[in-house]
Amino acid sequence: MKILRLIIFTAAVCGFISCQKELNFNAGDASAGTLVKDAGGNCLPVTVNGLFKVDSALSNSNYVDVQVNVSTPGTFNIKSDTVNGYSFSKTGNVVAGTNTIRLYASGKPVAASTNTFTIKYGTSSCSFDITVVASGGGGSAVFTLGGSPGACTGASTSGPFIAGVPLTTANTLTIQVNVISTGTYAINAASTGGFIFSASGSFTATGLQNVTLNGSGTPAAAGNAIIIITNVASACTFAVTVLPGAGGGIVSSPYYFSFTEGTKNVTADTLAVAAVISPVTGAGDTAMIIAASTKNGDTICSVTVSRLGIPEVGVTYRTSSIGASYVAAFRIYGTSSGSVYYNADPSTILQSIDIKFDVVDRVNKIVSGTFSGTAQNASGTAVTITNGKFRAKLL
Repeated sequence: MKILRLIIFTAAVCGFISCQKELNFNAGDASAGTLVKDAGGNCLPVTVNGLFKVDSALSNSNYVDVQVNVSTPGTFNIKSDTVNGYSFSKTGNVVAGTNTIRLYASGKPVAASTNTFTIKYGTSSCSFDITVVASGGGGSAVFTLGGSPGACTGASTSGPFIAGVPLTTANTLTIQVNVISTGTYAINAASTGGFIFSASGSFTATGLQNVTLNGSGTPAAAGNAIIIITNVASACTFAVTVLPGAGGGIVSSPYYFSFTEGTKNVTADTLAVAAVISPVTGAGDTAMIIAASTKNGDTICSVTVSRLGIPEVGVTYRTSSIGASYVAAFRIYGTSSGSVYYNADPSTILQSIDIKFDVVDRVNKIVSGTFSGTAQNASGTAVTITNGKFRAKLL
């Protein structure tokens, strides 16, 4: 009965995982969409990078990141107005969904002041502020990094770091500094994983304070990446955990579900993968279900582990382990016909799929793992499942 409840529960949860359309891209046509902003018309979110100084020519280190919600993919040309002798602009291509646009500055600030810029995309517009410091700027600030020369104190990051997925405005590093004398600053942080952080600006007060550095680049591999933060007088280190990616380079989403059976490659829509942790009615335990729909939306893929408590990282859950302290299942079936294409659970004789979790992160709401083994196809024949992997958003 426990197995039956698990299968019924899995099918019910999978029904909530709706199919999504694949990203389309029409490079030759103009895109359409809107800028992301708050109720006051301020660009949201907005990240400013670089020191804006009177009479200093601006370069590619001076930029602003904004976001657009794209309804029709294609080309774009976003420009700001010219204020105080400088402006921002960028042309390029965008895909459907939320895109981060990096607007580069050009020109030379004329006077020290706070400048408000307005940008337009289609019929929408939003604004952001830039502070220009005096040409003297009080000289370069003198400060030390918290924790130098060892581990950085008070450091924290935001945003998931995923192998093969470029960093966005959500990926930041906040550090603590002790300002001895005010003035301008530039802080750089290089990682062992192929991505970096940087920030520049001006300290107007002395003492302990926090600085947020903006991330860029693409994490090369999963694991701990050591970040080395430096300034002229000191250095400290901080470790960032990079989660496994889908492989094969840059992906359009951090989520995936795929496996190989013979010459067939089954790949779910990267935007339609989700994980659910929920009690199994009448069974007295908890089910972790990872479910996704294939790209054409007519098939549901799922792996499930039911046990007391959530699945443990590094433990192998085997669908053929009858009498174990858990029940595991692997199931692929059609949404319209209900036909089961592949199946492996304790009731499937002589077939076994191994399911292993490498991440169960309830804080960042990420679940990932692998699966492989033998399953039964629709004809009752044993087939080999290889290269099974998933990463899901935990609902």
